[in-house]
Amino acid sequence: GDYVEYFPLHLQTIGRALNELNFAKHGWIGGKLKLTSSSSATSEAEQKDLIKKLAGLTDTSRISIEKSSVAKSEAYRRLAGGGGEVEFSISAPEDNPIGQISNTQALEAMRTAASSEAGVDKVVSTCRDPGTPPHSTRNPSNVVAFFEEGATITFTCDEKKPAVHGSTTRTCGKDGIFSGIQPHCRGEWTLKDPKWPWYIHAMVWTGLVLVICCCCGGCIFGCTLLYSHSRKKSESSGPAYSVVQQQS
Repeated sequence: GDYVEYFPLHLQTIGRALNELNFAKHGWIGGKLKLTSSSSATSEAEQKDLIKKLAGLTDTSRISIEKSSVAKSEAYRRLAGGGGEVEFSISAPEDNPIGQISNTQALEAMRTAASSEAGVDKVVSTCRDPGTPPHSTRNPSNVVAFFEEGATITFTCDEKKPAVHGSTTRTCGKDGIFSGIQPHCRGEWTLKDPKWPWYIHAMVWTGLVLVICCCCGGCIFGCTLLYSHSRKKSESSGPAYSVVQQQS
């Protein structure tokens, strides 16, 4: 009962940890840098330098900026900007991550430094669209390049496979990662606690008792044979002892 009750919570905790680990080591983190009208960072190079400064990076090689307002495809990460907003991505260190901050740490550093940086309004995280699992519907249903920080999506499984394994609600977090884990729709039977009927329990216990009895009986029988054999051997060596005793 406890396993069935707490397993989803443990699963979400593990999934969350794996998400953070994978994104920090292998992926990229997206966000929006919102500038004020007084900002002097108008060119791509100036915006990269500003992001590098806010994030505490050593260079701009991990920073990507795209000002195109149209995504190449729905599955492609859109890095668009305009109207005082600069959409960016920070990738994970490629060669030697030792001594370098991860992309999640860089994004958090940007959020902290933005409050005191002239010409910067704020930094908002973005999360890539996680898609819609098979046999389910999603709200909102439209496919987008990314969701902004705080956006929430909900999943509902259809009647054929109504059992939800995972998170029915996911929220884009400040770290650029959706909360929870992507759900999967399965048959209703997968949610039932697999309890055996009483006669199965009776058969198992009966078999266990028989095994114990056989083991104990075998041990007792073996000890009895060994004792009997030792006694017969001792009795057969008795006359030789008597002859030695008479000779003395």
